[in-house]
Amino acid sequence: MLAVTFETFRQLTVDGFFRGCSYGLLGVGFALILGVTGRFHFAYGFTYTLAAYLAFAFTFQMWKWPFWPSAIIGILLSAVVGAGIERGVYRPLARNAGATALLAVFVAALGIGIAGENLIRIHFGADTKAYFGPRKVPHEIWGAIYINFDWWQAPAASPSRWRWRRCCGTRASAARSRRPASTPTSPRRSGSTPTRRT
Repeated sequence: MLAVTFETFRQLTVDGFFRGCSYGLLGVGFALILGVTGRFHFAYGFTYTLAAYLAFAFTFQMWKWPFWPSAIIGILLSAVVGAGIERGVYRPLARNAGATALLAVFVAALGIGIAGENLIRIHFGADTKAYFGPRKVPHEIWGAIYINFDWWQAPAASPSRWRWRRCCGTRASAARSRRPASTPTSPRRSGSTPTRRT
């Protein structure tokens, strides 16, 4: 039988909370794109990863920039790539696909994500890259250890979720308000009169 001490339970709980916040930020970004554009942007994982690899390249491979300029420019360039995918691939494809636009964009996004992932592997390699940035400062809460990076991403998850709900909820309400009101229909055709059997 596996015995888990209370100290291990506390550490795993704190680690799971902060890891969940990081995955939550990724999920909120995907859901925000889906709520605003109505498209399954499965290539979002590619653009999300591209930002980190671009920042790594700016810091260690190209111009030896500090962490924060590299991170900011990497995120901005990744956003430009995402906007280019939307305007150059998704919109023309959805316009030409007609009724099957949702499925066509889904398949295209899946293909772009797979192709982008393999392009990153070809250029940067498949091994893990260590990206050193600001100094890691350990902290303690509830007898468990976490670092300053964990503390930075945790507060960002809740406001992002609130902004997503507000944005998507507003969009859904606007879509419902633009929908034409349904009028009651009668099974009888206009001009016909009911007949009575004798």
